[in-house]
Amino acid sequence: MSQKYVVNDNKVYQVNDNKLFTTYSEVEVPEQEVVPVWKGAKIPLNMWHNIVKFCKHSYDELKSETLIYLFYDEDAEQPWSWWVPPQTTAGMTVKSDPDNPEYAIQRAQYPDTMFGTVHHHCATSAFQSGTDEADETQREGLHFTVGNLNKDNDFDVHFRMTIGDNHCEIDAHEYIEMEVDPFKRNTRVPKATRNHIRTELHKVDIKNINGDMPDFTAEMANVSKTYGSKKKQPALGSWYDEPYYYTSKKNEDALDITQRDIADEFVNAILLDPKYEQILTNYYRYRTDKNKLSLFTAGAVFDTDVAEDLSELFHDYQYQRDKPNDYQYAEEQVKTFLAEQKSNGLDFSQNDLIYGLNNYEDGKGFQPMDKETTI
Repeated sequence: MSQKYVVNDNKVYQVNDNKLFTTYSEVEVPEQEVVPVWKGAKIPLNMWHNIVKFCKHSYDELKSETLIYLFYDEDAEQPWSWWVPPQTTAGMTVKSDPDNPEYAIQRAQYPDTMFGTVHHHCATSAFQSGTDEADETQREGLHFTVGNLNKDNDFDVHFRMTIGDNHCEIDAHEYIEMEVDPFKRNTRVPKATRNHIRTELHKVDIKNINGDMPDFTAEMANVSKTYGSKKKQPALGSWYDEPYYYTSKKNEDALDITQRDIADEFVNAILLDPKYEQILTNYYRYRTDKNKLSLFTAGAVFDTDVAEDLSELFHDYQYQRDKPNDYQYAEEQVKTFLAEQKSNGLDFSQNDLIYGLNNYEDGKGFQPMDKETTI
């Protein structure tokens, strides 16, 4: 049997076969977006509201990101469950802590299949950062980000899905259960209009929380924030020879926060927030480095590359002379960033930050997947 269609040079042709010859007619093929489709159960609305309430509660308590894992059990009547794993948070970065003895004990209580994450961006919007994308395209599941938690309601919600090699961004309401139909059966409203109204109400519903706040004592016990008491004074001078050290008030065994760590926070902010991202886009345009600009805007860069370029920027005196407004913008954003960190208990100077960028560890790259990192 003759083949009906063939593809050649990215064009589709219909095969016209008869007894004497075969010809090919080019055909127009409409483009259609290819996205993965989740066919399992949707996340219960009440569960989703509790997850958002935890995000709000943890933000109000810590002013720092927190991370939630989603699990799916096909054999359960209600397949979805969620867990706040042992984790360490510091401002706009959060890392799970699988080395914590409680991690394995608690993880055993949940289904084998982890199929999604939820984390929040504190008071910023819920767009996908470069690190979010790098993590989530390698981790199958439904991935939600909640933002604008400084508000009492009307939060921002962003959703991505990864299944196999397919990734997509769609409206977050698609895979969260909808509230019961508010219309009475005998209401004379066209079905299309009714469905549209329900959908629009649902989009608002998932961004708001009502009712009492649950007791999150157990969940918060798994969250350790690094901030607070200074243990070692920095050396004097314009460049510090040794770093600040901070330790967690909650866990004295937590990693110390140094100038290298505050530089890491700044790199994450560059990858996360458009107003910080503009620092490097201005610099790449000045250098007419189209390749780096393209990779950076696509989120296809390692944090070590970002740190190296930021260090170069702050030492590029020609750039400071040629583009005083762009350099002033960079300095203003650094001051804003340091003020945000100070509100979280981390008191560092611009010199500290630049020192950390200068001494950024080579080869760190993105965090390995077994120690989940998200921003």
